[in-house]
Amino acid sequence: MRKKRRIKTYFAYAVMGIGGIITGILLIPTGIFAIIIYTIWTIINRIVCWCDKGDKNNDL
Repeated sequence: MRKKRRIKTYFAYAVMGIGGIITGILLIPTGIFAIIIYTIWTIINRIVCWCDKGDKNNDL
């Protein structure tokens, strides 16, 4: 009985380890995607601020 319990414990640890590895692998593309979105957002924000600033100078 003890050997069976030990095998179940090892199996549970193996499954949790594989799940953790898969989660880590899936988080890598998600992080890259988030960085790309942030970069695009920042660039667009700077362009919009630059355009608004140019409009204000033309009104004077």
